[in-house]
Amino acid sequence: MTALLFLAGIVVLPGVGPTYAQEPLARLQPHPLDAPAVAHNTWTTGKAMPTPVCYAPTAVLGNEIYILGGCATATTGTAKVQIYNPAKNSWSKGVSLPKAIWAEAAAVVKGQIYIMGGATTPNPPWINTVYSYNPKTKKWTRKANVPNAIAGAVAVVENNIIHLLGGTWNDGYPSYDESYNPATNAWKKEAALLVGKSQFVAGKIGTTGNTIFATDGVAQNSFVGDNEGYDVTKNAWAPLAADPTARTGLAGERSVTNCSSRAATAAH
Repeated sequence: MTALLFLAGIVVLPGVGPTYAQEPLARLQPHPLDAPAVAHNTWTTGKAMPTPVCYAPTAVLGNEIYILGGCATATTGTAKVQIYNPAKNSWSKGVSLPKAIWAEAAAVVKGQIYIMGGATTPNPPWINTVYSYNPKTKKWTRKANVPNAIAGAVAVVENNIIHLLGGTWNDGYPSYDESYNPATNAWKKEAALLVGKSQFVAGKIGTTGNTIFATDGVAQNSFVGDNEGYDVTKNAWAPLAADPTARTGLAGERSVTNCSSRAATAAH
């Protein structure tokens, strides 16, 4: 069974690999480097994060979990990259982000990390910068900007294309689905989410039909149980059964997370 880790407000699934799981979580097989090994329906405690942060996205490279920037205080961010090794239950320092950013989205394509948008101040305007990290050269490189400055968005990878979903823009909640192709360094506008929202959980499951899912979140300063699926071949979103308990500040395979659902004012 794949171990589930909770890191300073971030829930991550180590050992899934550099992109989104290709099958439902119930069918994931254990990875030999997953740690700590746990019995079903129990929690274990790993080594604490050196620098506590919130509003930080995560990425997995080489069976290590990268915590990318985040809020170090209620009003200031950090450029630190903190790397957790589940097998060794240890932390190490990564190459810092080009600047202190929080509430950005993160994704991994072909062994490189991409971070998109985010915030550098507690209030709008947000930023639209994109950077990629190459673990071989240990360098961050500037890429084509997100068409719209956005924070609190979520990134999901489908066929090596990054879909940047939702988020907040100034004081609104747009329903953006903007896709980025790392191979061409180009953006494309896709069909919009049915509900404009931020700070939701999203991920990829399966290979046909609705393969990208966007669940819960916050919209117009209210929690929403909205649940919808995206069919890449049709470029269309469809409504799905709503979460009975509307919530935000969640984490899935890859998502921007916050310290708590009621302390998330910096990215609303």
